[in-house]
Amino acid sequence: MKVAIFKSNNFEIIINTNDPQFYLQNNKMIDALKEIYSGFDDLLNLNTFINKHRKSRISKDLVKLVDLINKRDPSWHPLCGSLYFILTSMQMLQESNTLAYRGFLKDIKKQSTSQSWKGLQFEIVTARGLSLKSISFTKSESPDFTVDFEGEDIFIECGSARVDTDKSKPLEYKIESAINKKNKKPYANSNTCLFLDITNIAHHDISNERFSYFDSLCKNIENKNEIKFGAILLLITFSEKNGYGEGYKTLKSVNCSKALNEFLDLHYPTGNFPLEKSYKVPPSI
Repeated sequence: MKVAIFKSNNFEIIINTNDPQFYLQNNKMIDALKEIYSGFDDLLNLNTFINKHRKSRISKDLVKLVDLINKRDPSWHPLCGSLYFILTSMQMLQESNTLAYRGFLKDIKKQSTSQSWKGLQFEIVTARGLSLKSISFTKSESPDFTVDFEGEDIFIECGSARVDTDKSKPLEYKIESAINKKNKKPYANSNTCLFLDITNIAHHDISNERFSYFDSLCKNIENKNEIKFGAILLLITFSEKNGYGEGYKTLKSVNCSKALNEFLDLHYPTGNFPLEKSYKVPPSI
């Protein structure tokens, strides 16, 4: 028995099953998958995109998702959550910031490595967050976003701290290393905020009960005179069986400009970390 999730002239996504009750037992999952593939088809035209951009990470992930489901591999759900999050973020940007949407659409086609794709995903999620707050911004390069705040430009640079495999020790040093690397860039100044994704590090250290350093890390960052950025936001997003969530911690340096300080007070106050809320993703699962 085959359950068709998506089908076009030259491309189809199929779930294989020998269970005649499969559709009834998994109708919510199937409906969610149909929403994901239909949504990405609207954005990318999957009929031609996957054949033309086979090396892109989005193509690989869209194919991998159903492969994991056909293998009954439980890791399908975090991947499903990640794809859904990016899809809905792009759909929002399509309505709220057309220039940013078009720029990200071009970038999506170029990403061939896991690292570059995860970096782009974080930029898209950051843009989504700005749009949700009705913040006027322009997608730029180095730094990633220019924000018009009360007639003055402030800037946002995105970055991440991550490891490919767990190191069996606290990973605080990876966060510090990512900050130090960005701190050497010419755009590191009092009018720029570094948005640093620490999802991967938090996943390893929280699950292994090694995250007790977080408060002291934050204090050290705030008190470092060497930090050139006006502020640093440590952010986390997650997707798991029960949903997805977001949280952040705002850390202002002694170098923070008046405009950036006021922008953060208005839109990104002290923050909520660890996470306080989670949301079902996709909604029908």
